[in-house]
Amino acid sequence: MGQRRHDDGDTTAAGGQHEDPSRPGLRDEIMAAVQRMGVSSRRVGDVFAAREGLHSTDVEALLFVMQAQARSDPPTAGALADSLGVSTGAATAVIDRLERAGHLERHRDHRDRRKVILRYTDAARAVAEEFFSPLVALSDDILGTLSVSELRTVARFLAALTDAMDRHTCAARDRHGPSSPHGVRPGPEV
Repeated sequence: MGQRRHDDGDTTAAGGQHEDPSRPGLRDEIMAAVQRMGVSSRRVGDVFAAREGLHSTDVEALLFVMQAQARSDPPTAGALADSLGVSTGAATAVIDRLERAGHLERHRDHRDRRKVILRYTDAARAVAEEFFSPLVALSDDILGTLSVSELRTVARFLAALTDAMDRHTCAARDRHGPSSPHGVRPGPEV
């Protein structure tokens, strides 16, 4: 059976099973920390949303637009709907609320005038920076304790776990449909 050697000299069996008996305990510790982080992240977003008079879906939409804009890829309403897991009509309602609140603007794409893209406003950026700057500083303090190699591992893990969660969400929606007795909904409330 083949093995994969990690940077720290640790080995993993080809089937993904680790030879170290402490692995299951570490896995449980990591997953519990990820769950706690998810709850804490939701709470931070809820406090921000309440402070700004926004719905949690509005905050999720703002984050999506901000990240897309940071990649120089401002989204359309359709891309936002896909990201939120809602209909284009529901996404339009979110966009309308955020536009009225001064957080988003609609712009014609300069390459394709038929296409409308969404942009995060300077006012929204200032509000977000004021609220989230202390959290960014705390995060930077924590990240500063890690080596570049450790940061790469954390980044790889979080990206892979996020992708896995997205795949699971899509599969659960496909299996259970819009209103499942198992509590799986097609997307966030709008």
